[in-house]
Amino acid sequence: MHICDKFSDRIQILKLCIEGGNSLKPIFQVLKNCCPNLKQLRIEGKFIQAKDLDLFSPGELPKKPNLTLFSLTCWNFYPEIEFVTALANFIQLVVKASPNLKVVTIPWGFYPNLPKSKHLESLTIALDNVYPSDVADTQNVSKLLEMLRQVDNHLVNLCFGTDQNQYMLVPSENYDFKKFRFRLSRRMPKLRKFSNRIVEMFQCADFLQNIEMMPSVETLLIGRELKELRSVDEILRGICDKKMILAGVRKLELIELYDPRLLDGVATAFPNVEALEMNRLWVTDFEAEVTRLEVDVILEGCRGWGRLKRLKVTLPKYPTEMGAFIQALLQGRELFQRLATLEINTYDGDFGTYELSEVEMDMFKQLLLEMDGMDRVTIHKISFGEDLVENILTFMESNNLDVGKFRLYDGSPYRVGD
Repeated sequence: MHICDKFSDRIQILKLCIEGGNSLKPIFQVLKNCCPNLKQLRIEGKFIQAKDLDLFSPGELPKKPNLTLFSLTCWNFYPEIEFVTALANFIQLVVKASPNLKVVTIPWGFYPNLPKSKHLESLTIALDNVYPSDVADTQNVSKLLEMLRQVDNHLVNLCFGTDQNQYMLVPSENYDFKKFRFRLSRRMPKLRKFSNRIVEMFQCADFLQNIEMMPSVETLLIGRELKELRSVDEILRGICDKKMILAGVRKLELIELYDPRLLDGVATAFPNVEALEMNRLWVTDFEAEVTRLEVDVILEGCRGWGRLKRLKVTLPKYPTEMGAFIQALLQGRELFQRLATLEINTYDGDFGTYELSEVEMDMFKQLLLEMDGMDRVTIHKISFGEDLVENILTFMESNNLDVGKFRLYDGSPYRVGD
């Protein structure tokens, strides 16, 4: 309160991280009495239980004509009536006072009236630390659809879920997971980016129908947060079975795709994709049923993507043997002739220093030659010893390879590139 009052006219960006209750009232007072020139308001953290929440008597907020970004992310969601009412009132007051909002992020379960938000371009429905059983009900879905109908003719970016989720939900054997119906009733003519990180909560047929309601989508993200549910695979198979052609999509991101062999068939549905990103976090028990998500399988699946220029892959873990990893990359030499950038990473934080045999070193040098046509090659968490790095650098310099385009991060002072 003191800081916002002291620098009231100068503050344009206000970000608050909440660790407990007694939070809404002072924030409301700040917005009511201070910061008339506020452009961005970001609130995230833990709103505990209703008994810990400092409920306030809602009143009008002064207009915030400069406020174009409002983001509220709730890490602890308890659907108690007092909690929901207070937070819903707060969100509605901010939206009402900010006629020029362009970017809004709100938690799942809170659906303010947006008919006067004529400038809204980006809407994110965040789902953080929430179990699907808490939100997958008909009333929630109908309210969500009603809110979207108020902005569907001018929305440019729509996102369900965020990339800040604290953990991946794991359904137990007795967990009765039921997907719910979510079908848009009208087209979204201006939508350019659609991200759905919670596809396991939607019926596949509805997802496919919704995509058809978005004729101008250029960036499409399909992901899921439940382990051992293959919703992304199901959607891609559905796209293939319906023989859908999504020619407008230029960038495609897939989160937790289990069977990369689907990529070959999906290429027909996405003939103009220029950037493909694939992320896998978990190694699952049933992975033996399908081809493992390995580099050679991915590169083979991407051969039919004729317009692909940028490829980014994040693996659950790298192969134990570096020679196998290098050999897998070499199998993509044909694809490297078309790619401009290649980035490979892993979620596995346990990696050591690799040593290469003479044969493996020869393969690695051949790999560098095959990759030289690309503008940028980044392979994270590959650690080599000092002598090996010097050997690699000497080879690159003697063959006039551009050292700057290769980023092989190893976490030590000795690395190829900078």
